[in-house]
Amino acid sequence: ISRIMYTRVKLPVAVALRNAIRNQAYNIGTIETPIELLDLSTRTTKALKRAGYLTIGDVKFLTTRELLLIRNIGNSCIEELRKCLKDYEVKAKNQIV
Repeated sequence: ISRIMYTRVKLPVAVALRNAIRNQAYNIGTIETPIELLDLSTRTTKALKRAGYLTIGDVKFLTTRELLLIRNIGNSCIEELRKCLKDYEVKAKNQIV
């Protein structure tokens, strides 16, 4: 029972530590950041990964025409991607380093 209690108490600390390490490792705010951190829908994330686009730098400068050529990406996914990229840039600029 004590092991379960220990896990419950330490879990939020472990999650916070993991997020801090992830932010440092991925250079948050750079083009090397994985697309998973954009808070995209599962459909959009999987479609981009399947097409070989793994980082923000890979997708940031794609045109609408190039995005439409990706399987399972439509206009709604493109709008979602553009919105998430804009929100992410705002967060990165406001981040205190």
